Amino acid sequence: MKTSNDTIQESNDVDKRILKKVKYNDNNDNNDNDQQVENDNDHQDKEMISLDNSGSDKKKKEQKQYIYGNYYGYYNYRTQDERFKFLIKEYFYQKKCLDIGCNLGNVTFHIAKEYEPSFITAIDIDRNLINGASKHLQQEKNSFYENQRNLKYNNNNNSSKVKTTTTTTNNKEIKEEIKNYKIPTTTICTSNQNISKQHFIPISFRLLPSIPIEGLSNQTQYPFNLLFHCQNILYSSKYDLENHYDVILGLSLSKWIHLNSGDEGIKKFFYKVYKLLKPGGIFIFEPQDFKGYSKRKNLTPLIRQNYNEIKFKPIDFIPFLIDTVKFTSFQEIYNPTNNNESESNEKKGFERSIYKIIK
Repeated sequence: MKTSNDTIQESNDVDKRILKKVKYNDNNDNNDNDQQVENDNDHQDKEMISLDNSGSDKKKKEQKQYIYGNYYGYYNYRTQDERFKFLIKEYFYQKKCLDIGCNLGNVTFHIAKEYEPSFITAIDIDRNLINGASKHLQQEKNSFYENQRNLKYNNNNNSSKVKTTTTTTNNKEIKEEIKNYKIPTTTICTSNQNISKQHFIPISFRLLPSIPIEGLSNQTQYPFNLLFHCQNILYSSKYDLENHYDVILGLSLSKWIHLNSGDEGIKKFFYKVYKLLKPGGIFIFEPQDFKGYSKRKNLTPLIRQNYNEIKFKPIDFIPFLIDTVKFTSFQEIYNPTNNNESESNEKKGFERSIYKIIK
């Protein structure tokens, strides 16, 4: 039986192969929200130039590459994901979910497959990451179709074997049924009389058996219960449906919104999550500690400026969500200080608290 870590490792291996195929420019994508992301990047690029004209173009390009925390292979060095011990199935089962900052979709795929949500929409600001996740999703769908074809082929073979064991008496009965059976199809007249085609169904069509393929019409079944979309969460989108989602995930995300958009940006994010959630909905939130901000404060001049002006720190997030945004309650469902299992692991896991916050 596969464990959660096995599933994640398989997803990581697929992601590595996908990234080799992902193009850095998608000229055929005319999605309005993608254009908003481009505009956001252009706006930040201009601010960077106005704040700091020093440095080579190569250095600036390197600086801008991961300014949103949009790292490629983000989960490759974090294979021990202890969070799934606490992100349990009952939070997601048959629920409408939104995963914000999904990266290549490792967490999204795991939830969609193992926890059976009715649907999960996953967004990320980086189009290349979304392209990679979408390619992975298409591979999963292709695999599903192939399995269905194999299942149909095996069923046909089994049916043939059963027929060979039919007794002679049964064969006689079947022949009699075939002889007396009348095909319910359009009558063909041998005269030159015109035939009405309004309800005409060819004989061959009527003889085709109705063989439903399990899952094709059931959009809540993996891999048809998830969608990847490129979006900056601070901008509006067609997926911004008020009081729509049962669960919203915000994992390893708050630091990057905070550094790029300042105190007002992170507050806007909290208000938007509240707006999108149904009453009684769950916001699963994994904020990064403020001490980790300093490692990224010099990525761009704008980030450095925002960092220096931060007054609303992560320690204030939960009180703000309860007292100001008006979430009703919260629970810390994962505390890394209480988890000693990953200390001996060669690869580092996630070491941040996770909160379940109720609207």
